[in-house]
Amino acid sequence: MNKKLLFISTLFIIVVILLLTLFDRNSASLETLTFEPIDEQVEYINANTSLQFLTIEDEDEYSIDWSIGSQLNQNAYLRKDISFLFEDGRLTQVMSKLEKNKQELKTRKVIEGEDSGHFQALSFHHSEIHYPNDDIKSRLTISCDELYIIDSPLSPIRSFKEPSDEKELEGKRILDYIVEQQLAYIWKGMLNYYNINEDQYTSFPITNLCKYKELPNLTENETTKLIHKIWESIYKEYFFGMQEAHNLGIQPVGSTVPLVLLSKNNDHFIILFQTIKEEKVQHIKTLPF
Repeated sequence: MNKKLLFISTLFIIVVILLLTLFDRNSASLETLTFEPIDEQVEYINANTSLQFLTIEDEDEYSIDWSIGSQLNQNAYLRKDISFLFEDGRLTQVMSKLEKNKQELKTRKVIEGEDSGHFQALSFHHSEIHYPNDDIKSRLTISCDELYIIDSPLSPIRSFKEPSDEKELEGKRILDYIVEQQLAYIWKGMLNYYNINEDQYTSFPITNLCKYKELPNLTENETTKLIHKIWESIYKEYFFGMQEAHNLGIQPVGSTVPLVLLSKNNDHFIILFQTIKEEKVQHIKTLPF
């Protein structure tokens, strides 16, 4: 009887160790993303991010439909869609979908909001393609959307992507001014803190990435490579959280929109953001061209 119990206990321990090892490996694979050569044979048929005003819960509360989706022209070993939702310059939520051996991904979430706000969603659609002899390539595209909500005590709640009249134009102007001033103050403090000469860089928030087919002094191919590298850094340093001095994970929600500083000689870039605890984070990455 004792031998039987010993055998069962030993078997149980072995199974637990194997499961924990498998879990650790899977977790590690999700937390690491290495820049792979771009696969020119693979293309995205479509990739989209959508923010749609849904319903008004009461005078101050409302719902927004937030959805992302992408379709590749073939199955990929690993498909990964990650979307960041910013409200008034700070990360409010993250939505992600990860599947193996898939061609198409779709996911959505309904979020609740209140008061006026500028919502910006930026999504990275990443695919990892495996070939024989451990040949691994990747393909990436991005999509984005934005939505303004104007909640005034003198009129019903308005929602728009582009203003259509003077009231919406004025509401957009006020929201943009407030957010831009707040972010400019934070970013200026970080540039001084890290002793960065802004004149040596082209700077832009990551929410502007969708606007660029070609960045200043870069070809379209070099811009694509840069966006891949920015994605790699955002995935590792922002999506999975940051580390405090005491090695406690800080979740990215509440952090500012990351600012990208691209050196004018195109040899590196810097990503700056401030956490919800007002801690400054700097990430420097060299470029492959």
